[in-house]
Amino acid sequence: MLSKFEIRNAIYEARNTYPEDDLIVNYRDFLNYRDVLRYFQYNHRVFESLLTLTVDMWKSQLKINRASLLHVTKRYRAKAPNKLLSAEMQEKVFWLFTQVVIHENMNYSRETIAGLKFSANNMLTGMILTDEQQWYLVEHVEASFHVLNRILRYPHRSAIFSQWVHQHFLDDAYRLRRAELVSWLLDDDPDYKLGHGHLNR
Repeated sequence: MLSKFEIRNAIYEARNTYPEDDLIVNYRDFLNYRDVLRYFQYNHRVFESLLTLTVDMWKSQLKINRASLLHVTKRYRAKAPNKLLSAEMQEKVFWLFTQVVIHENMNYSRETIAGLKFSANNMLTGMILTDEQQWYLVEHVEASFHVLNRILRYPHRSAIFSQWVHQHFLDDAYRLRRAELVSWLLDDDPDYKLGHGHLNR
């Protein structure tokens, strides 16, 4: 026999409702819809409200489930047809990434923290970063492999990341990522060959 929660979820999934812009504007709304939001269609304004709520609650001293907020926000964002965000929303995604992945000031189990880092990293993946944000990642590259991934797998040209690669290509710490480092060198100079410059060492 299906539980009442399974029946509720099945109803929401069948409806596939397009949510109103103000579906989630406070933490109580979040608690009401967090378990079924996955069954709603994507509404960019709902995501923006959810992201703003997550950042605001993360900064507060309130006893709320920050892990649930971040996971639900990431999961709803995954429904978006594209990754385009306003500068304000991009700043909020980046701020969450720094708090979760770099500063890691969270009172959770190691397993939960790993999941939170995955969620924060997932939302930042593919996003165009400002120069200031790129420098921030470079300055904190040793904080987490997620930071290194965001540098080496950045999908756009970046003079800042390119400069970092040239400076650290020979570092033993990044030996296992040498193929990705080489791709940055070749992107700068398609004629770059083994035996030329750094690659001959």
